Amino acid sequence: MNTGHWISTSVAAANKVLWSVPVTFGTGLSTVAFNATDSKGNVGIPTTATYQVLVDSVAPTFTFASATSNTGCIVVTVATAAGDFNTASFTATYNGVAVPTANIAWTGTQTLGSPSTLNATICGLVTGSATLTVSGSNYTTLSGTNSETLTVTVPFADSITFTTGSATYGTVGAYTGISVPVTNSWSSAQTVVVFATFKAGSSIYVAEGTQTLAPGQTATVFAINLTAIPAGSYTVTFAAVTLSNLPVSAPTTGITVVT
Repeated sequence: MNTGHWISTSVAAANKVLWSVPVTFGTGLSTVAFNATDSKGNVGIPTTATYQVLVDSVAPTFTFASATSNTGCIVVTVATAAGDFNTASFTATYNGVAVPTANIAWTGTQTLGSPSTLNATICGLVTGSATLTVSGSNYTTLSGTNSETLTVTVPFADSITFTTGSATYGTVGAYTGISVPVTNSWSSAQTVVVFATFKAGSSIYVAEGTQTLAPGQTATVFAINLTAIPAGSYTVTFAAVTLSNLPVSAPTTGITVVT
């Protein structure tokens, strides 16, 4: 174990026995192994493989980097005493509405058995003042929570964002085009026209799709090929305008798509 000592226990003679060893583990990570010795000092079996036991008696804590956001994103730092936060348990609600998992990105690393921190970047927050509540637990099921009243001011021109890493090209029904998740961070619904521009050398093709997004909504927009796009590898960028022709999203960084 973590103190480096063996703990012994006696068992009655028998061909097969079940036995237990009373042991108390300290907070942190311990390593356990087993062996057996008879009354003559003969080792009956080799030492087993080692097993790790983690003891964590402290709930995770959550700290907000700021109470304001000009981008629709906020960073929350999650700290654990034993590096065992379960990111799958993390939830966030903004103004009482659950934040989609796709809008939460994790950075940082944990070292099991040692104090560790992770950063959750939560995006898609709508312009206005509302409470963001986060919660989650470590692997010993100790849970923590925290809330912060945020003031979010997303410029209208920046209110439409794309999750380009989730874009896919293919056929939907009778049409061919590209699907991409789009988020509206404005305080009211927006009907936007999404353009996907395909480039390969001097060849340029465009796909277009229209979607109405509620405040804070993330939805997949399907942009249909305006002309046939030959098979090949293309760099694709996305942009959006409103139906009144006001730009709400600058072109994204190009991604590679194989048609």
